[in-house]
Amino acid sequence: MPGLDVDDYAAALTECFRNPTIAHETFQIAMDGTQTLPQRIFQPVLATLQAGYDVRPFAFATAMWMRYCLVEKDNGETYALRDPREAEIRAALAEIPKTASGISGALNGLPGFVRHELAQTPAWRASVDQILAAILAEGVDAAIAHEAAMN
Repeated sequence: MPGLDVDDYAAALTECFRNPTIAHETFQIAMDGTQTLPQRIFQPVLATLQAGYDVRPFAFATAMWMRYCLVEKDNGETYALRDPREAEIRAALAEIPKTASGISGALNGLPGFVRHELAQTPAWRASVDQILAAILAEGVDAAIAHEAAMN
């Protein structure tokens, strides 16, 4: 984005997360994904693809949300899936192989969630699947560390 100083933004965001008076918890970022991802990720990624820019940051966010939908931490501990379409998500994931392409395909297939032209874009799907596969293989913390090291 023109005029955006990424280093300043990262520093401000880090400072915000350090503030103990903020009542917003990190799980709240992932909850309601079926309501927020279409506007905050999927719509901008279409414009990004059309402009020929890298979609990896969007794919990373999407893959992490997909991982969140598995309702189980890397250590096996479970948590609540906080999403208005929780029942649909659980049903979509119930009978599929827990592979990146299986998970991605199931969640991309939720009616009205991912716009058809994006769900059918091979470069987008490959990027999400590649990142999700790494998250599943290496764990969430390692995937975050790897992604941070790339930037």
